[in-house]
Amino acid sequence: MMKLCIIPARGGSTRIPGKNIRDFCGRPIISYSIETARKAGFDVIVSTDDNGIAAVAHEWGAATDLRSAEMSRDGVGTQEVAAYVLRKLNFDRKEIVAVVYPCAPLLLAEDLTLASKRSGGFVVAVGAHPLRDAGCMYVGDCGAFLDGDPLYDQYTVLHVLPEERVCDINTEEDWQEAVFLYKRLARADQ
Repeated sequence: MMKLCIIPARGGSTRIPGKNIRDFCGRPIISYSIETARKAGFDVIVSTDDNGIAAVAHEWGAATDLRSAEMSRDGVGTQEVAAYVLRKLNFDRKEIVAVVYPCAPLLLAEDLTLASKRSGGFVVAVGAHPLRDAGCMYVGDCGAFLDGDPLYDQYTVLHVLPEERVCDINTEEDWQEAVFLYKRLARADQ
């Protein structure tokens, strides 16, 4: 069975300019998401409206899909982007699809592997205290994306991450916290 990871990486972030390819501990932050998905056995497509992001994605081994202007506007959600890519690819409804955010350096391949083995609705990564969106990934079958199934319903499975690996990066303070957590985890692995 094929597994596909879609990384939605729009250009033009206003709170952290260029955040999807900004240097994070020595390399572009999106490279961590690409590498993690590839380690978990996923083919990776970066969906973007930005040529700079596309170039970095190619450099790190991902395919790219350049979005239309309609799919790049504010308010278009990641599920819509994933469905857009899947329709273009004519992907089988039963295949496993992961959406991994471009700024998820604390996500591990093991998280994606475990999430892709669960069946039912979507599997969503959350932090443990309190249960909150971890801002890094969710997984479902292709049909759920194409049908526009809700991300959260009675079939949703929560993949709980330890708090030391949860940081939804939206502000400069979040970025600095993610750097701190990443470096602390890297030291613990030595």
